[in-house]
Amino acid sequence: MDTKTIVDVIKVLYPSRYVSRDDNRSAADGNKQRFSTLLLEHGEQQLQDWGVIASSSPLRRSKLASSNGTRIQKEILTSSSYLLQSSSSKSSRSFVKNNRRFIKAKEPYINMSSVQGRLRLCSKSIVFEPNDISKGVIRLPFDKMIKPPTIIAFNSNLNDKTIAVQFKRVTVMKKNNIISPYEYFEKKVEFTFTFEHSTAQNFMDLFAKLFRASPLDLEQIMKPLFDQPFDPSNFFNMNEQPRTNNLRVFMLAPLVKTAGCAILTETRIYFQPFNGVQTTMSNKALSWALSDIVATARRYHRLRDEALELFFDCGPSILFAFDSYKQREEIYRLLPKHRIVLESDEVVVPCHTDTSFLYQTILLWKRGDIDNFEYLLALNSAAGRSYLDLSRYPVFPWVLADYSSAKLDWSIANGSNESESAAIEMFRDLSKPVGALNEERLKSFRARFESMKDDANPEHQSFLYGTHYSAPGYCLYYLVRSMPEHMLCLQNGKYDAPDRLFHAMSQCYASLLTNPADVKESIPQFFDSKSVDILLNLSGLQLGVTQNGTVLDDIELPRWAKSPKEFLKMNRKALESEYCSQKLPLWIDLIFGVKARGDEALKAHNVFHPTSYLSPKDVNKMKTYEERMQAEFQAVEFGICPDVLFSAAHPKKTDKSTHRSILADAGRVFVQDTFDESENKTRDGSALPKLHQVSSPQKSTNTYASPSKLALATSTSKLTEGLENEDVPALMKENLVLDEGSSQGAEMAKYDATCGENELKVRTLSLRGNGEQRENKGTRGTFGAEELLSPRRSALLAERKHSFRYSDKEWSSQLLSIKEMHGGAVSGCCLSINDEKSFLVTTSLDGSLMVHTLQAAKNSLVPDRRSFIAASLVDQTSNRKSTEDQRLHPHRSHHSSDPLACLALVHYAGGHIAFAGSHDDVVLAYGINSACGLASVYSHRDAIRGVTLIPRPPGCKFGTHLMLTASWDATVKVWGVRIMKGEKIHIEKDPVVEFFDADTSIDSLDAISILDLGIAVAAGGTDGSLIVWLWRFDGSK
Repeated sequence: MDTKTIVDVIKVLYPSRYVSRDDNRSAADGNKQRFSTLLLEHGEQQLQDWGVIASSSPLRRSKLASSNGTRIQKEILTSSSYLLQSSSSKSSRSFVKNNRRFIKAKEPYINMSSVQGRLRLCSKSIVFEPNDISKGVIRLPFDKMIKPPTIIAFNSNLNDKTIAVQFKRVTVMKKNNIISPYEYFEKKVEFTFTFEHSTAQNFMDLFAKLFRASPLDLEQIMKPLFDQPFDPSNFFNMNEQPRTNNLRVFMLAPLVKTAGCAILTETRIYFQPFNGVQTTMSNKALSWALSDIVATARRYHRLRDEALELFFDCGPSILFAFDSYKQREEIYRLLPKHRIVLESDEVVVPCHTDTSFLYQTILLWKRGDIDNFEYLLALNSAAGRSYLDLSRYPVFPWVLADYSSAKLDWSIANGSNESESAAIEMFRDLSKPVGALNEERLKSFRARFESMKDDANPEHQSFLYGTHYSAPGYCLYYLVRSMPEHMLCLQNGKYDAPDRLFHAMSQCYASLLTNPADVKESIPQFFDSKSVDILLNLSGLQLGVTQNGTVLDDIELPRWAKSPKEFLKMNRKALESEYCSQKLPLWIDLIFGVKARGDEALKAHNVFHPTSYLSPKDVNKMKTYEERMQAEFQAVEFGICPDVLFSAAHPKKTDKSTHRSILADAGRVFVQDTFDESENKTRDGSALPKLHQVSSPQKSTNTYASPSKLALATSTSKLTEGLENEDVPALMKENLVLDEGSSQGAEMAKYDATCGENELKVRTLSLRGNGEQRENKGTRGTFGAEELLSPRRSALLAERKHSFRYSDKEWSSQLLSIKEMHGGAVSGCCLSINDEKSFLVTTSLDGSLMVHTLQAAKNSLVPDRRSFIAASLVDQTSNRKSTEDQRLHPHRSHHSSDPLACLALVHYAGGHIAFAGSHDDVVLAYGINSACGLASVYSHRDAIRGVTLIPRPPGCKFGTHLMLTASWDATVKVWGVRIMKGEKIHIEKDPVVEFFDADTSIDSLDAISILDLGIAVAAGGTDGSLIVWLWRFDGSK
């Protein structure tokens, strides 16, 4: 795979043109299928389809009889061929002129005769799609059904192949394959469908389950249908081996959700829709090469954090919603780790929603490597926004305020004209939300806010704006000309009233200033010169006529724009102007930052309906299915706030003195986490320190530290050289800050207190995944791999090297071996000593696990008991009197792509198994004798910092051992582990118990079994706290 720069990765965020994937078909197949789930109710699913021959007749002209218990159709009325016309384009008007004899028929759909097509059974309706595209698609909703379908027969040759069904309302769509408002006919009609290749009973069985099913029952009915196994014949290469089981997923696109099965191999990811890619070839699957993936992003599905978006080098991105958060994370972990080139260095590209990606993006923006447009795209992606989800569509600001002048004064935009009044006339005030741009309107919002306050009900939340700045309806308001089918789907088959449709830029902006229900922001298409289809009626849509007689067609542009393309270029020019670059951080604070929630939001008049702040945590607390569905529906339909990315004011592009802060878990911060007024402070209430550049007589390394504190990046965070002083955004998590309370911080402060800041020489070591060590000037290295040595401190360390101090003369020590085995800090060390073989197991933040054999001198004597700890660190039979040097040899090693942060060693059933916790949230079990990985389990949402195993206590039924893990996600989990002979191991996929009491990241862990009581678990927090649990096997704590 070709390497890509971060800039290239950001550029793939914007699709060159939106490509609808509602039916997931290839244009090369030449399939003229008109049906898509956009023709159904929002959220409705297609279940199955059949080839049929359809006929219809009005009920008043049908004569029904009954004979021998079999319903027989005695009379079938026929008429001229069924045809539905439209005059919404020149081609259709020409068609009508040549076929006038068909127009004379009144409501011809009721007199169909032997029309071939596809009958589709959906979760809320029946849809008939004629093969002849000149005929409209007919939808028959269940709630308009007069009588359920019954099997009928004309003669013995058609037994069990024909059904009849009666409806009182018929919806006709896409006549002549032209997108136009749906036609509704309130007429009692009977339809008959004769199945060409199957019996009618298949349809009847499935229909019986669906009809009158509640939403909860419907979900249970549809699940088995979605569980169809993946067809191996769909593999791109028959030698491919799957790495996952069949995964039930949804492939998401705007207003479209396609159920199917996904599977991952070594080279490709596949998606097989449960009802087929095409109607004629139901076993086909879509696939994408893993080598083409250039970026990923964790996404939401409605209000659940369980979706994943994949971005490709060529072609549009794809968005999958999985069954659970855990399943999504397991797939994400199996995707290849892509490398890019940044500052002539190779680093792992993080997911867009990872903090490290956000760091790098800020640096690129400040250096001018990406412009404002690309930076906003990256922030939107980091905050969970996607082009494939209209409920979380990318948010962009309205920049210009002048839509009436004949010419724009670009001297204001470039900063040469410093007139503030002129700037206000040309530019929108980016320091205020749209709802606060008009002071008079804001007064009414504030008055309503005050009236909502309820002192008797503290849980009642007042709000300023009942509508949101981004919602599906607002996005399609802008996009109606380029995505008309989506608008019709959202608006129940019709466009909005002409006076409310988007038809003029001046009218649109005026509404933002005066309409109490209009506070919407802009979208990215207004800043891309290729997106002229949002301004031009290229499809000839019949959008209606306004009350003043204006026929809606193309968008009416301001006088300063001579063409749609020029308007988009001017809008982009304004966004990239010097004036906007200075003010843009103020708007970012409102949408993604410190003013998005809490008291700061209230001060900035930026408070929306409480539903827009709902998170997965809130939904999980709701007790009933109906309550959860209602909350999700309201949030998805009326707007959801982006995730919070910044905990302090966003830095200006040229800011070189003010400290700025990025949330360490940016991109996954919810409302309950951000209402804390102390979010800019540490947990003990002290303010976070500013980071100062360290000067040195030596060549500057541009590493940032202070005499007492050093902010360290996580293992996946690597910042580029060239950051200016305090422009480095500080991590909010205390576990990433070394202070004087920590051992490393205290050691550092001890020596720094005796030397000036100018004496401090900093050398930072960064680590590659293969263990290679390199000096990384101007970057933050991997956590734990830094050396900070002043000349005086170096001298002090040199004095105590190879020396020992004893309080008891009977003790003795001997240095046996010092070797540099790893390319980074050693994070774990376990010793195994026995008569047959002794070895030492180590893990490192360079991602490696090593097993070292211990060789002793011949004829060694058993050491004195009191000297055992000091003298036998290398071998049980070492002799403190021996003069022969001992040797430590690397026996074998295992490498991981992510840092290994903790280690535990277990001896059982003749085997030796090492358990290592990784920064990629996985625990790896490694067999010492078998020299291979035995098992792994995805266990946490953040780096694992502690792992320990204890034998299964009496009364416990889980395996042979219990494994306890602790993580920076502030949880401790207990897992059942079964170890068998031959170093075979099984780790339960789900934890036995989880502890959520910690208020901070956990950095250390231990546990013991207490007879007749249970297990005592102790965990050390990064804020200095210690938590102890007693877990009884009856489930109590």
